Amino acid sequence: MADVNFLAQGFENIQVQVSSALALIIIDREKVLNTLNSATINELTKAFTLIKEDSSIQVVILTGSGKKAFISGIDTNELSVLTAQNAKEYAEKGQMLALQIEQLGKPVIAAINGVAFDAGLEIALACSLRIATDDAQFGFPAIEKGYIPGFGGSRRLSRLIGVGRTLELLLSGEILNVQKAYEIGLVNQVARPIELFSQVKELAQRISNNSPIAIKYLLESFFNGLEMPIEDALLLESTLFGLCCKNQP
Repeated sequence: MADVNFLAQGFENIQVQVSSALALIIIDREKVLNTLNSATINELTKAFTLIKEDSSIQVVILTGSGKKAFISGIDTNELSVLTAQNAKEYAEKGQMLALQIEQLGKPVIAAINGVAFDAGLEIALACSLRIATDDAQFGFPAIEKGYIPGFGGSRRLSRLIGVGRTLELLLSGEILNVQKAYEIGLVNQVARPIELFSQVKELAQRISNNSPIAIKYLLESFFNGLEMPIEDALLLESTLFGLCCKNQP
């Protein structure tokens, strides 16, 4: 049973459902293809904060409502009235959310049901793993309208698929189908739409059968080590290995 009553949190743009050791977060803005606005970013930040503190939750699934979009991008109507400074602060909020997801200490699986464009792809990249429907699409098409990634997506994408391919995607605004995304390592698995959640939950269950403390240290070693010189990354890995051994019964 969850330590937190998520229904009492007053969320308007997201839903949070907890069953056993699994939390499901649904971005509930289907009419606008689950675009991210400031209120939704705030609610996601609050939800992930509560999940981090909830000892009963071991794995998180993040998805969008409906069948057309995981997250189709930022709410550009909201952005269009901001000053450059306000827009910078907006991007920093998105960056902090992405970091929060990446550094949660619990695996977050993106269940990508449709398009993951711009900020949507950036949030998916912050997740530990990505499983997408066979009709999903990926890319940064907002460059055509004058926007660049602001939530750390260019950094995470280059880490995943390499600098050259990332620059090509960013500069061209190319839209990738799911097969191409799978081939370049952007997604881990592909599922038929009807089987997406059973496939995601099967993976989540396999993960949750493992030691929570080992998973926490593994994620810390993996994501932090990516940003370190090899010597520092190896030191971090050996230190966390030692802590795992210390926590054995």
